[in-house]
Amino acid sequence: MSENKFGEIISNAKDVVGNLISFSKQKPKVFYGCIGGLVLVVLIFNLMTPGGENIEGPTITIGNVYTIASPNGGPANLTSSPVFSSADYAGEDSVNVCQIKPGTKGKALEKRFVTYINYVRLEILDGDCQGKKGWTAAPSLK
Repeated sequence: MSENKFGEIISNAKDVVGNLISFSKQKPKVFYGCIGGLVLVVLIFNLMTPGGENIEGPTITIGNVYTIASPNGGPANLTSSPVFSSADYAGEDSVNVCQIKPGTKGKALEKRFVTYINYVRLEILDGDCQGKKGWTAAPSLK
């Protein structure tokens, strides 16, 4: 960029800042109302946009066989739908299909991303849950 263009950009920026300062002194309610409105719009868009850290687990390929290895070392829940399930739901037949022991094999049938977590629909190939189908969180698979 030539020195002449750079000087022009600086000059334009000074003009804009000067105009904003002048406007803020002439009509402070309008000026600060506009700033507050912009902050509110940015905040609303930020709250509507999913953010945070996504819990992904391994890259899942439909048809591949995976081993259950829950990150906490315990069993993983096989549920009737892709929802977060914990020990609180362990006795609810409407949610839990089966508790899968670590080391059990399952074939990936489908995957879905729900509320920051990737879920995988599995057909369990061995163990106590053999033959059952349901959903579990992808981080529980290796």
